[in-house]
Amino acid sequence: MGRGPAYADVPKIGLGTLGHRDDDALTMVSAAIVEGYRHIDTSEYYGNEEPVGEAIRSSRVPRDDLWVTTKILHPKAPRPDRIRAAAEASLARLGLEYVDSMLIHWPNDYFAFEHELEEFTKLRDAGLTRTIGVSNFPSALLRAALEIDPDIVMNQVEFHPFLSQEALMEVAGETGVLLTAHSPLARGAVVEADVMIEIAESHDATPAQVALAWAVQHDGVIVVPGASPMAEGVELQRVRLQENLAATELTLSEHEMARISNLQRGERIVDGPHAPDWDN
Repeated sequence: MGRGPAYADVPKIGLGTLGHRDDDALTMVSAAIVEGYRHIDTSEYYGNEEPVGEAIRSSRVPRDDLWVTTKILHPKAPRPDRIRAAAEASLARLGLEYVDSMLIHWPNDYFAFEHELEEFTKLRDAGLTRTIGVSNFPSALLRAALEIDPDIVMNQVEFHPFLSQEALMEVAGETGVLLTAHSPLARGAVVEADVMIEIAESHDATPAQVALAWAVQHDGVIVVPGASPMAEGVELQRVRLQENLAATELTLSEHEMARISNLQRGERIVDGPHAPDWDN
C-alpha cells in the first residue's frame, strides 16, 4: 500500500499507551475505543501488547475500522536474530493477524536500518502490516530511509509547541510522510504556558486541547497523546480521553497558531544515549 490511501486512513488523534500495562492498559484502551478512538499506538518495548490486543479484540468495533500501530527494534530491548520473528512475536502478543503500521522504534547506524527497512518491506509484502514507518528519525535519516523505501508512511517523533521540528516538517511536506507526534504536551509542560491558558479560556477549552488542536492543524500531522494514570481514577481518565478526542473540533485562528508556534525553544523532552544526532 502506498502513502496515498494510508494517509487518508490514519485518524488525526490516537491513543498512546506508554506507561500503561496489564489491567491498566486493558481498561484504558477499552475505554478509549468506547469513547471513539480508532487509532491505538503501542510497542514491544512498552510491555503491554497483550492487554492492548485483548482490548481491541474484545471491542465491538470491526478490526478494519481500527488503526493499530506497533513498534519493534528498541535499543533497550534484546536485539532480534530475525526481524520477521520479532514482528510475528508482536502480532502473537496482540492476538492480531496484522497491524496497520509497524515502525522501527529507534534508528541505529545507517547500515543497520538499511537492512531493517528491507526486512520491513518484506513484512508489508507478506501482509503482516499494511504499512511501514519509522520513529525518532531526524530529517537526514528520514531522507535516507525514503531512498530505500519511498512508501514509508509515518515518522513518529516528539512534537509540541516547544519543539517545532521544522526540518522534519519540510520533509513531510515534500514527501507526504506523516509526522506522528508523541509527547504532544511535552509531558504537561506546554499546558502551563500563559499563552496556552489564555487561548484555552477564549475557546472554553483546556490548554491540552489547544495544544492538540495546534498540532493537528498542521498539514500531515497526527498525534498520539497518552491517557491519565489510573491512579487518578477511571472517571477522570475517561474525561481526559473525551477532551483529547474533542480537540479535533477546536479551530484555532492563524493568529493563535502563530502565537503558539512562537513558544518554540528547541526543548526536547525525550532524549538519551541511544538517540541519533537530532536536527537543530
